[in-house]
Amino acid sequence: MKSARKNVIVVLLALFLAVVAFVIWQNDTLRAVLRVTQNSKEELEQRLEENREHIQAELRGHPELSVRDLTEEEKEALREGFLSEEQLVERLTMTSKTADPYDIWRKRSGWRATVTPR
Repeated sequence: MKSARKNVIVVLLALFLAVVAFVIWQNDTLRAVLRVTQNSKEELEQRLEENREHIQAELRGHPELSVRDLTEEEKEALREGFLSEEQLVERLTMTSKTADPYDIWRKRSGWRATVTPR
């Protein structure tokens, strides 16, 4: 009886450790899933607008800095995940040579332009 109980405890402990390891390993992914499921598209749009207004207010205090607004294509690429926040910052500060979000989409999707010989 004691060995059966001991075996059950060992299996439960191993299962618990496996779950903990999975949560630690996939922490960022799980947070992203929670964030997406907790906020509707309208709430995300509202938060983006609030952040934009906050940034604009901060920039007014520093006239030596100039940052342009996001284009609709950049906003859509950010929403769809074709453009990361880091890539967007690089694009806005002009530190990256690959700034086109559609180039990123083309690379991820395997899309290639075909030229028909004449």
